[in-house]
Amino acid sequence: MNTVNSRAFDRISCCVLSFCCAMIACSGAKSDKPPPLPQQLTDRCYTAQRVLQAQNASTDHVPMALKWRQGDGVTTITEDQLGKRLRAGRAGTQTWVLARGGSGKSRLVGAVQAANCGQVPVIRIDAALDLRPKMTVATDEKPALGQVLLEQLGGQPEDDAIEVLQAKLGGQPWLLILDGTDELSQADRRAMGKDLAWLAKSGATMPHFVRFERPGFTLGMRAMQPDAVAELPELTCEQADAVWQRRTGGGSAYQAALAWRAKLNLDRKRPDGEGCRYVFMPTFRDAETLADLAVDAGKGMDDLPATPNRADVFASWTGHRVRGVATSTDAALGWLDRMIALGVADATEPDFVLTLDRCQNAKPPGGVTAEEACTALMGSTIVKAGPSKHIWLPRNQTLTDLLLARWLVAKHSECETLAGATAELASLELTAMVIAQTGGRRCLSPIVAALCSRGTQVEDIAKFTDEALSRDSDFVGVVQRGAEKASGACERAVFASLGRPSP
Repeated sequence: MNTVNSRAFDRISCCVLSFCCAMIACSGAKSDKPPPLPQQLTDRCYTAQRVLQAQNASTDHVPMALKWRQGDGVTTITEDQLGKRLRAGRAGTQTWVLARGGSGKSRLVGAVQAANCGQVPVIRIDAALDLRPKMTVATDEKPALGQVLLEQLGGQPEDDAIEVLQAKLGGQPWLLILDGTDELSQADRRAMGKDLAWLAKSGATMPHFVRFERPGFTLGMRAMQPDAVAELPELTCEQADAVWQRRTGGGSAYQAALAWRAKLNLDRKRPDGEGCRYVFMPTFRDAETLADLAVDAGKGMDDLPATPNRADVFASWTGHRVRGVATSTDAALGWLDRMIALGVADATEPDFVLTLDRCQNAKPPGGVTAEEACTALMGSTIVKAGPSKHIWLPRNQTLTDLLLARWLVAKHSECETLAGATAELASLELTAMVIAQTGGRRCLSPIVAALCSRGTQVEDIAKFTDEALSRDSDFVGVVQRGAEKASGACERAVFASLGRPSP
C-alpha cells in the first residue's frame, strides 16, 4: 500500500473508530439519561424564573448577600452562589436558610428555585399552605408529604407516591425546598418530621433538603442537623433609610418622619459592632411599618408610647388599619384577641384562621354592628385571603406572632410555664413579642434561661430581647434583676449585652 493510500486508510479508520466510540458513548449516555421533567415542574420553573426576572428589574430590588456557615467557617456569599451551593448539596442532608419575617425570604425562596430548576428537578413546598391541609387527612399509607409530592409530580391520589417519584425523577439529584416550616404548630412539626423519616426510609433517591425558616433555636434541634446554614443579615441603616424615603414620599415629609422617629428613639442602633443597623428596623417589613406609623402620626392618629418596643409598633400599626371600626389600638387588639380565643383547637395554641362566623361571634369594639365590623376587618390590610373563599389569615407572620404572644401571656400566669411554652414554639421573633408584653417582661429571667437551655446563641437572644424591652425608667432595674438571677454563663452574657449602651 503506497503512502497516500495508507494515509487515506488511516483517516478512514480514524473516522470509523471515532464514529463507533461516539455511538458507544451516546448509547451509554442514553441509558443513563434521566427521564424528562414532569410538565408540572417545568411550568413552575418558568413561572419562578419570570417572577424573579420582574423582581430583579424593579427599582425596589436590593441584591442580597448571606452569611454561609459550614463547620467552623463563615463566609459571605451572593444569591447566585447560594443557588450553586444548594445544588451541590449532598443527597439526604439538609441546608437551613434562616431569615427574619419580612426580610425578603419569599423572594429568596423564589430566587433559589429559579436558579436551580433549569439544572435539576426542584420541588418547592409551602409548609403552611401545601403540607398542613394534608395532615388532617393523612394516613400511614398516604402521608401528607407523599400526597403533596403526588400533586407536584402530576400523579393521581390513588398512586403510590414513591413509585411516581422514582418514575418521574429516576436516580438524578433533586432539591426539595421546604418553606415556612416555622409557621407550623408543634404537632404539625412533629408530623412533618415523621414524613421526612418516611421519605428517608422509602428507598427513593433522596433530595438535598433546603429548609427556609425564621431564626429559632437551631442548635437545640437534634433531628437531622444541617450540613450548612445560610443566614440573611439585617438591613443596614442605609437600606432602612432608603425604604423610609420611598415610603414617606421624600422631601419635607421624609424629614418630618425622621424627626418623629428620633423623638421616640426609634433610630437607636445595634451595639454589636456589625456596622450601622437599627434595632427597630432589621427587615423591610419593620422599616415599612415604622414609616407608615410616621405618616400616621402626621395625620394625627394615636402616637406610640414614649418608649415603644417591638410589640407597640405592630400593635399600633394594626389598630390604625382598622380605625374605622375600633376607636383605639387597645380596643382593636382586644377585639382580635377575642376572635383568636375562639380558634383554640387544643390547649397549645390557636389556629389563627379568621372566618366571618368567628368574627361575628366576637364582640365588636363598639359603635358598629358585628356585620359592619367584620366586613371592614376582612377588607382591611391587616388580613390576607386564606386557602378558601371564606377564610382569612393575619397579613404576615409578625402579626401572627403578636397575637399569639398576647394569647400566651393571657393563658400562662406562672413564669415557668410561660417560659416553657414560649421556648417550645422555637421562634425568637415570637419570643421577642412575648417579652414585649407586660406579663412577658415580668418573666424575663425564666424566658432567657429557657432560651439558653435550648442552645440558643447569646448574641441572638440579646438582639431579640433588646427589641422587646422598652427603654423606660424601669429598664435598668429589669436588666440588673435579671443579671442577679442569672445562673449560667449564657444568661449572664445576655444581661451584660443588654446593659451595653447603644452607639
